[in-house]
Amino acid sequence: MRSKTRKITALLISFIVIFSFFSIEFATSVSAATNLSSEIYKLAKNYTVEIQVEGDGFLSTGTGFFISADGNIVTNYHVIEGALSITVLDSSKKVYSCKKIVAYDAYKDLAIIDIDVTGHAYAKISYTYDTGDTIYTLGSSEGLTYTFADGVVSTKSRKIDGYKEDLRFIQISAPISEGNSGGPLINTKGEVIGVNAMSYATGQNLNFAVPLSYLKTITYYNYTVAEYLKYSNLAYDTLKYTVMNQGKYNYEYGWYMLSYTYDTGDDSILSVMFTYTVSSDLLSFTYYDEEDGTSIMIMLTVLPNGTDSYITTGVYNGYSQSTGVATINPCGYEKGAYTDYAFLYDLGIESTLSEIYSEYFGLALYYFEDCLCDYDLSLGDFGFTKMYSPTLDELQKCTLTLDPNGGSVYSKTVYVGLGRTVNLPTPTRSGYKCLGWATSKSATTAKYRCGDACLPSLNTKLYAVWQIAPPTVSSISGTKDGFTLKWKKHPVAVSGYQIQYSTSSKFTSPKTVTVSSYKTVSKTVSKLTNGKVYYVRLRAYRTVSGKKQYTGWSGAKSVVVLPKATTVSSLKGNKGGFTVKWKKQTSNVTGYQIQYSTSSKFTSPKTVTVSSYKTVSKTVSKLSKGKKYYVRVRTYKTVSGKKYYSGWSACKSVKTKK
Repeated sequence: MRSKTRKITALLISFIVIFSFFSIEFATSVSAATNLSSEIYKLAKNYTVEIQVEGDGFLSTGTGFFISADGNIVTNYHVIEGALSITVLDSSKKVYSCKKIVAYDAYKDLAIIDIDVTGHAYAKISYTYDTGDTIYTLGSSEGLTYTFADGVVSTKSRKIDGYKEDLRFIQISAPISEGNSGGPLINTKGEVIGVNAMSYATGQNLNFAVPLSYLKTITYYNYTVAEYLKYSNLAYDTLKYTVMNQGKYNYEYGWYMLSYTYDTGDDSILSVMFTYTVSSDLLSFTYYDEEDGTSIMIMLTVLPNGTDSYITTGVYNGYSQSTGVATINPCGYEKGAYTDYAFLYDLGIESTLSEIYSEYFGLALYYFEDCLCDYDLSLGDFGFTKMYSPTLDELQKCTLTLDPNGGSVYSKTVYVGLGRTVNLPTPTRSGYKCLGWATSKSATTAKYRCGDACLPSLNTKLYAVWQIAPPTVSSISGTKDGFTLKWKKHPVAVSGYQIQYSTSSKFTSPKTVTVSSYKTVSKTVSKLTNGKVYYVRLRAYRTVSGKKQYTGWSGAKSVVVLPKATTVSSLKGNKGGFTVKWKKQTSNVTGYQIQYSTSSKFTSPKTVTVSSYKTVSKTVSKLSKGKKYYVRVRTYKTVSGKKYYSGWSACKSVKTKK
């Protein structure tokens, strides 16, 4: 993700891929013997770069990494999108100017750029990884260059809702921040296995990277920066991939469609549709209004790669970007008894686009612009630079003002067409959970939920409603008579914490322990039943005017209190062995373990398991005769197939007989 002063269109995510035909003459890796985080950081820093981009009205920072010794660098497409100039800074503070944009693909969000350098360190790659593998990220997080973080592969292949089935992501627990776009995802050998991609703002440690294989499918252009600006169609790609990601696919027609429906208040159906046809690589904007059996349809068709756009309602009408002149024939359609559709009338307009004053055409332009503004686009971005939409009194816009009320990450003011809904965003705030939106700044309950559609009036102001988020549990472990719980210190100035535990997962008859300092992040609870399963959860509180205000509970964790230990009753030497007896334990014990060794420190010990808690003696034979052995015993409890052990009994020694 890269910092921009302008909005980046809906749900484009960052991918990085590298593939095997690049030269590896300067590649280096970390051996298993030196597989330490510090060594990996030193290696990765040598091939990772900061990328600074200047565009029309924006400056931004991203990350990239070398994939060849002669200057090929992989980054995200949105890092270079709309760039007027691209500057690369390597770890030695050397500054390079980008000479070529070698390849890119906006949908996969990939780009390869080139700088003039030889013999540079570059990344060795690997396509092998699995769930649970340790990984590292490196990038310019929030502009802080060479920020290094670690985590694990949470899931090696993740389908994310809203993206095509053929796009699969690597889910990781390492944090990802603004400026990480293009940064490498690194394994424990210092090899790059993917690219930092995106995070879920509403989740914890839900971060995503893209596997390297996607780089094999992108197109090579070898443009200069000037040629890239001239020949790439940023608006076309932006809307195309938005329609593919957010729209629905129609198998009969082979297109994706993203639809908007307006409530006009006069019993008519007014729709605007953005359609992308896969086979012809064609975008169409369609305005459709049906009332009393009459259907009015206006369609704008856009071709990719800077070719001529045109306007059509079933017939081709040529349009020249250079002159802005077109033959426009917007028509009304009426569904007939014997034909699917028949011409109702011909508006007969033939002029430059700036002189179109048809009411229907003006309505269509208004609604096209209204929908495109959701993606920070306009009709002018698609070559229709001389269109003019007349001012119509009945076309009003609502102003929806969203007050973060302490939160962030969304536009504060949204302009919505009258009668049109807008989905409410989910703001973020460190240490808080957003309950939704309300009409009062001091509200404690939310009238509108995040993600739901809101139909605002002409002027509507909503405030985010916050609740302090539950604290995050770090770990829980059983002790000899209880458990130890650890958690992360809450980012909000809370007064303390409460721990609740019960032998029931529904927390029937729970016990509660209060920790009265927000600085305390661990607590041991004792005097519990040995070998018993307990369910534990945590919440924070703050004291206001002498009254405690609580957060919600964290997710429940289960823990097994270690079973009660036993003691050795007697130990007798036999011929080439010994017999040990111990005290029977009947409370939450599954069995016993006997451990013996010729060393009092139990070097290279042998272990014998007794799988019945009723058995209280065991003879061990086939040992060395006349040898001294040290023996100890412990209990164990099996829960869900896992053994939990008590501490060892006191050690006793015995000499076998000859």
